[in-house]
Amino acid sequence: DIPYAQSALSYISNDPKVVSPSTGKRLVSGHNCSPDTAAREFSLVEKLYHTSRNENLAPGQKANQAFHIILSYKGTSTDPEMVHEMGCEFARRLCGDEFQAVTTTHLNTGNYHNHILVNAYALDGQHKFRDSYHVYRQFRDTANEISLAYGLPVFVNEENQQKQSYKSWKEFTATREGESWKKAIL
Repeated sequence: DIPYAQSALSYISNDPKVVSPSTGKRLVSGHNCSPDTAAREFSLVEKLYHTSRNENLAPGQKANQAFHIILSYKGTSTDPEMVHEMGCEFARRLCGDEFQAVTTTHLNTGNYHNHILVNAYALDGQHKFRDSYHVYRQFRDTANEISLAYGLPVFVNEENQQKQSYKSWKEFTATREGESWKKAIL
């Protein structure tokens, strides 16, 4: 049972956010899985992993079951199906033959954006997806390469990016909301 994956999949594939207004097509795709049964498939792969491995978690600690990646594009003038294909390409490059992912494209805000949910457990049941600062940099580089290949601009201020230290999403959100304990002690 993977409750986080099920909850995330319900959110990211929620109609009418993912329905293209011009074609009526649902912009939901699976990589190495079916989007309709992805939660069950993620669960089976996790169980396979746990037949031979122990995650050695501290009491109360929970293992990452999936990684939720969001790729946002400025405005709504880009063809929604092209934005979706870009998200699918990102998932293919990120996951290869090792991991499963579901890509959806949300069209309900002022910026079209992709949600990509990646199973934390590899299909071979022998290892997990490891996230780190270097992986996030790889995400950005891959997304930028895809954007350029599709003729879209890349909005990254490299000079500013080099000066900033890495912040987790939790820390970034806390800083933005004025609740960061790190910011308070500086």
